[in-house]
Amino acid sequence: MSTDEESTGSGEPGAETQDQPSDEETNQAEGETSEDSGNGEAQPESPPRAGRRRRRKLKDMVDEDPKTSGTMDLMHRTGDVVRSVLRGKGLSDRGGPARQVNELVERMTRSILATFPGSDPHLALVRGRNSIEVEFYAPQHERDAAAMRREELGEEPGAEGLPDTILAVAALSEILANDDPNEVAKAARSVSIETAEQVRHLAASLADYGVELDLTDVHEEATVSPERSLVIVERLDADEEIPKTAVSAVGVLRGANSAGEGSFELVTDPDVELDPALGRRRPGDPLHGGLTPQARRQIREGGLWDKHVEVRVEVIRRRKGPSVRVEGLRLISASARFAESN
Repeated sequence: MSTDEESTGSGEPGAETQDQPSDEETNQAEGETSEDSGNGEAQPESPPRAGRRRRRKLKDMVDEDPKTSGTMDLMHRTGDVVRSVLRGKGLSDRGGPARQVNELVERMTRSILATFPGSDPHLALVRGRNSIEVEFYAPQHERDAAAMRREELGEEPGAEGLPDTILAVAALSEILANDDPNEVAKAARSVSIETAEQVRHLAASLADYGVELDLTDVHEEATVSPERSLVIVERLDADEEIPKTAVSAVGVLRGANSAGEGSFELVTDPDVELDPALGRRRPGDPLHGGLTPQARRQIREGGLWDKHVEVRVEVIRRRKGPSVRVEGLRLISASARFAESN
């Protein structure tokens, strides 16, 4: 069976989510392109705000590691072109099987687009000895925009002065250069869930074809062997518990019974957004779960059953591959949302 099976969600609507997003990671809600990008057509730019946030995130990732030449030095050395090398089974100075080469190049391109959805990578294939070199280069409009940013930022623009394509490849090489495959998975997810999915597909294709990926043109330690690719896939597919998080919600509190023994139902307000950690639930959807002793006491003393309340809910989650499933909820605290009139 191929290593590169498509990851699927786990069933129950409202049960899946991604890690609670940071300011920089709002994915398609902020207008970034989806994994269907990368079909060879010019990609739409993400909205300016989302693009700026993603650029800052990648800039920090690249600039923090001296082994990633993500500064002006990289630009001077590469001339807005970065070289990657594919070497292994079936590849030679004459090229290689069309399906294999196409899949590997497509996986690399999708990984770049997922890392920076606003980028517009162009490429050229160069045959080498027992290898294929893939050159990704920034188109003119990216080079012009990068030049304007460098002019605005002054003498030390760092990685923010790079064209988007070059910055995306530099960040991707930074992700893959981690010695610990667990850190590869963590770094990919820190950019976005889609980045983690595309890195997983890329690693699976490298492992399936027995091909090594060399990105040392950008990062001196970014070489991924087929064996290491397989471990990366395993780490990205791993089933693991995620630290619990507590979120706020408002709505009408109901119980499994009027005495409030052990469980609750909160019918959420239809006009108040729910925290993303709650998964696919939408405003107006009910929340179900258990009660902590503190919440039980507050409900009893405040007479809060069937009242409009503000609550804190603990969310218990587990990751399976790229998906995160909400496994349970516990009501931590509750208070009346509105003071009762006499």
